Amino acid sequence: MGLEREAIPLYERAIERGLSGGDLEGAILSLGSSYRAVGDPAKAAEVLREGVARFPHNRAMQVFLAMALHDIDEHVQAMEILLRNLAETSSDPEISAYKEALSFYANRLNKSRSPR
Repeated sequence: MGLEREAIPLYERAIERGLSGGDLEGAILSLGSSYRAVGDPAKAAEVLREGVARFPHNRAMQVFLAMALHDIDEHVQAMEILLRNLAETSSDPEISAYKEALSFYANRLNKSRSPR
């Protein structure tokens, strides 16, 4: 919404003061997203990695982490996260038909390329 820079210290303070459960989950995601929005993708990735470790079921946090990883040139890990989430959540019949293949290749992206 354009107020990310102002929101960052508020999220940090709220987290430091002991948020828990869904409130903590939302604050971590918002903090990481805000860091990315203000041009600090490395800090965004750090925050979101911690968030994914604490809340591994939160797919939105995983996707925001993938965007931050892309921004810091960690493209393979970003693609792995996105492919895994796509394979596990898509209801598209064509994607669902390749769920096993997508899951298999998600962490083997560099191994499937031929040398140049």
